[in-house]
Amino acid sequence: LDIDILEAGTGEATVRMPFGPLLTVPANGSFAKGRATLSVRPEKINLGDQAQGDMNSVVFEGRIVNKNYMGGYTHYTLDVSGTELRASRRNASREGDTIPLGATVPVGFVAGSARVLAA
Repeated sequence: LDIDILEAGTGEATVRMPFGPLLTVPANGSFAKGRATLSVRPEKINLGDQAQGDMNSVVFEGRIVNKNYMGGYTHYTLDVSGTELRASRRNASREGDTIPLGATVPVGFVAGSARVLAA
């Protein structure tokens, strides 16, 4: 994700994501204020009932625009206010793929799962 670094300290940075939320995340190395990239692995992004927020996470809404059922996992592409995001969700053996294409769902991740990368 393209982000703006608002504050940078030793080992962490406060960033604004392209769709609005502020988040303090781990940052290896030193970063100056300005543009950078935020990386979150698709399997660390939670969808639907799994996207419960707490003080160490961020939750927002996204619309499912594509999905690929792979047996044990379903890989999703989401539209979050014009930003494309990819998520992987483990399928429950008795339920399979339960989020329909076009659905708007809660999306979230724990701040510790994200990393600031150089611009």
